[in-house]
Amino acid sequence: EDGQGEAMATAAAAAAAEKKGGAGRGGDEVDMPVPPVPAILPNTSKRQAIRELMQKRADRKSSKLTQVLVYPTFASRSLEDPRKWTIQFRGWCFKPRVHSLKRRAAVYALARALRIRVGTPEYDMFIKRTSYFMVRNRKGRSVEFEICYDSPEDGEGRQCGVVRIPSPEVSDKYGHYDTWSAQDERELPEVVDQSMLASDAGPTTMSMRAVLDKWGTQANSQIYFVPQRGWSIISDIDDTVKVTEVPTGAERILSNTLLKDFVVVEGMQDLYQEWEKQGAAFHYVSSSPWQLQPYFQNFFDRVGLPGGSFHLKHFDIQNRKFFNIFQSSTKLKPDSIQRIMSYFPDRRFLLVGDAGEKDPEIYASILRANPDQIGHIFIRRVDGDQRTVESLKETFEGIPDHKWTTFFDPKEILGNDGKLKLDQLAPLSTP
Repeated sequence: EDGQGEAMATAAAAAAAEKKGGAGRGGDEVDMPVPPVPAILPNTSKRQAIRELMQKRADRKSSKLTQVLVYPTFASRSLEDPRKWTIQFRGWCFKPRVHSLKRRAAVYALARALRIRVGTPEYDMFIKRTSYFMVRNRKGRSVEFEICYDSPEDGEGRQCGVVRIPSPEVSDKYGHYDTWSAQDERELPEVVDQSMLASDAGPTTMSMRAVLDKWGTQANSQIYFVPQRGWSIISDIDDTVKVTEVPTGAERILSNTLLKDFVVVEGMQDLYQEWEKQGAAFHYVSSSPWQLQPYFQNFFDRVGLPGGSFHLKHFDIQNRKFFNIFQSSTKLKPDSIQRIMSYFPDRRFLLVGDAGEKDPEIYASILRANPDQIGHIFIRRVDGDQRTVESLKETFEGIPDHKWTTFFDPKEILGNDGKLKLDQLAPLSTP
């Protein structure tokens, strides 16, 4: 009983702090979808109380509705039938549980571990950033996908068309769905510019949305139709494009992830934008959990990092600890990279990561196994990392020096003219 009373007290304190709202809202913040209550009542004390009661009822109603997320993805030409496009659809079905006492108590316990004071701007952001970790996963949900495009209308103006793709599978016990669909190019006449994709030009981006079965809830994202030839960038996120400070330990990692606005590694957006202009496609492969993807997306849009597909880690708070949230996987990342490369045997890849964890070992192993596909490896040196250039040379032993580069400032890569031509990096085959 004492434990339950303490949980209720801490949850009440968290609820009171969250009710203040506003302070500490970050630029990468994502709000759970909650139906708004029209402001039709005068702002008197009695009627304000009625309005707040209406809002709470709306929140409870929303928490009973299953929500859906769909993540940015890519499409590739089928290797068996070049007339078809293979599209991967990935996302998540869940209930927000905005009024869960257990959720609030768990969040408050983590806040205490990080020494966050209730009512501070850091606490307000913390509540928002941890919201996707505390939801209830929904299994067995069917999702329909829609690819949206502009189509000519009698030669005047443009209208939106839709290609509907029902999912052959349902969400798993963790609420996630991961399904593939093969679409004949003739079914996508207005979606894909065939003349562009026949060349070495960059990917074509199309809007898509996921519609959740009978509930009708929707989520929007992008599909990148990637041609079979050209350059692709496979990039890490933490300490590669976003300052996380992994070598400094779990407390600093969680602080930079859950309490502050995300900060870009200065100059990486310029480097990636330069490669994007040259037609490169982007795939972001990271040990960060899927629960952070909506915040990553807002961060990328804010700082100007190119869009691309995301490949993150499944994380269940019920059977893992928050302090292991970013623990690098020596299996997940290599498998994800190899899977991406398998769909594009004629494309060349740049692998971009950092020296803070296992990227050098993972990338070196992938290059040894795929010498013709890997054009170059870039490893960013991170403050606090104990690796030396000599230790990295041991990691890349047997790999020609012209196939890998370490850097701290992206300007070291771009050079004085601010440009780096992808086709000048390395020949297709390793000498």
